Amino acid sequence: MASRCSALLLVLLLAVGAHAADLALTLGDGLLAAGNAREAVTEYKRFLCFNSDAPQVGDVYYHLGVALQVLHQETEADQAFEHALAEAADEHARNVRRLEISIQALAAGRYSAAEFSLLRVSTFTDDPALQRRAQLFLGVCYLYTFRWDEAAQALRAYFPATPTPAQARVLDLLAPAHRPRYKSPHTARLLSSILPGAGQAYVGAPWPAVDALGLNLLTGSTVLGPLLARDPVSATLNFLGLFRRYYDGNRYHAAQLADDRNNLLDRRYLAQVLAILPAAAEDKP
Repeated sequence: MASRCSALLLVLLLAVGAHAADLALTLGDGLLAAGNAREAVTEYKRFLCFNSDAPQVGDVYYHLGVALQVLHQETEADQAFEHALAEAADEHARNVRRLEISIQALAAGRYSAAEFSLLRVSTFTDDPALQRRAQLFLGVCYLYTFRWDEAAQALRAYFPATPTPAQARVLDLLAPAHRPRYKSPHTARLLSSILPGAGQAYVGAPWPAVDALGLNLLTGSTVLGPLLARDPVSATLNFLGLFRRYYDGNRYHAAQLADDRNNLLDRRYLAQVLAILPAAAEDKP
């Protein structure tokens, strides 16, 4: 009788454990979908505690990694993703999982990690469809890092040999003739070194150019005045202090304006490409 009770108790405990694990998984998915990543992490860990050898453990580790990444816990997320890869049944399944992890890294702005994983999938998979999909997301990765040549090359590999009109528009937009025209920060700094404000004018910022020229003329007068009055000590102190401060600041800001302008052009150009890429990616020849 005692042995039968013990067996029944064991069955009940296993049933409760399985139910708790299923409930934890359901709760975790719901919480993650609702944006409550912290609570989702708790539920996924609870599932793994109850069912460490369940068939869906790899999926749970993957979702755990996604939740941890949302919480900006990259080290722990990467560990969960590694467990998810280790649970894959074969190399093809691992590559599918790598692609999923890469997409999550892209969404989190972890472009280096995404690029490394996508390159691995596109290089080593023997599945043409998976390889093409990896090329698509490589193209997106290169777009977000403003690497236009590599983005065009990756998207060309994703699109069919004869692209559809929408795909041709993407490739045409990525052609060198349509890319941003940058201003050189080095040239801007050099021009403002020769004539304060000239670098700002080169960048296309007239009012900062006038401001830089005016301030440097004003501070320059604090050097010239004492020199004309034969007061070299005051002239030297003013040169090393007030004049150099505004002169060097003018050179720095000229280069910074060029950088800011280039970054703005990149972001605008990226927005143009992304506005037409989704439709082109789904287009069928």
